[in-house]
Amino acid sequence: MQNNHFKLFATTVAFALALVAWSGSAQAACNPAGWTPAMGPQLDANGNQCTTNAGTSPLPTGAATAANQGADGTGITPPTGGSGERGWLSGIFKALGTALGYATPDNASVGTTSGILITAGTYTRSLTICTLPTSTTNVWLNPRGATAIVSTGFPVFAGGGCVNFSSAGGAPIPSANITAITDAGTAQTVTLAGG
Repeated sequence: MQNNHFKLFATTVAFALALVAWSGSAQAACNPAGWTPAMGPQLDANGNQCTTNAGTSPLPTGAATAANQGADGTGITPPTGGSGERGWLSGIFKALGTALGYATPDNASVGTTSGILITAGTYTRSLTICTLPTSTTNVWLNPRGATAIVSTGFPVFAGGGCVNFSSAGGAPIPSANITAITDAGTAQTVTLAGG
């Protein structure tokens, strides 16, 4: 789910960057040096008639200007190498892409004897372990790296139950290997998601 939210955010930012780029290029194409309204209709690079000319037309009421866009927050440094809206948007995209980097959800098998489910350090921000919705048995986790034992440690209940670990609060991300065992007679699949 988190990965899908990140993809939606990334798509939205990419669209915003493309829109800013398009509007900037359209303005440039519709405002060649020396053009005046007396010269007749102005055409863009694609032969379409431009509806306004920023060099000679006033801005519409409520249009964004430096004066009404607000001010930068205190202690915030703009990204280097960029400028204007595109510079800020690319900096935000880069920062969030790094901060919200999540691994693609994965499946893992939990056996009837204790084994390492997740190696220490694989997940550093968040981790969610779930049984499948169709499962009928529980999985037992030992987040200290010791042998996992049925009916002790963290239970991941059958039927789509989940256990969440997070560096932002709640159960912390374990610093040791996470071992697991199922109370079923055969191995069971669990899903792993996080980053």
